[in-house]
Amino acid sequence: MQLSLKGKLVGGFVVAAGIMAIGGVTALSTAETQQNLKVATDQLLPTIRQMGLIVEARSAVLSAERSLLMDLNEKAAAAEKKRIGGRWQQADKAFKLIGEVPKSPEVEQHFSSGLSRSGQLSQAFGSRDRG
Repeated sequence: MQLSLKGKLVGGFVVAAGIMAIGGVTALSTAETQQNLKVATDQLLPTIRQMGLIVEARSAVLSAERSLLMDLNEKAAAAEKKRIGGRWQQADKAFKLIGEVPKSPEVEQHFSSGLSRSGQLSQAFGSRDRG
């Protein structure tokens, strides 16, 4: 089968254009994946870690508060109160670190509304012993 020079050139350009199109799609996909990974490592993972610390602190505070309901001697009660204070400090530090994590505008809006609700709860239960 004999192809003319024109047919060979057109075929070569079509193949080259196809390769370039595939390369362009791959480059865009790689850039999008890189951007998603950056969001995950810079925003999501630090937030998840701090939320874990907050949940851990909450559990420890609840446990210590239950212990205070029992008839404890002065030394044991003081130790439990100290434990509660330390865990409150851990939770406060985690909330502060979450606030410093860069966020998208949508996440920032939800985060800010959640903090204001948290502040309202904190004021409502302000008489609670925090250490």
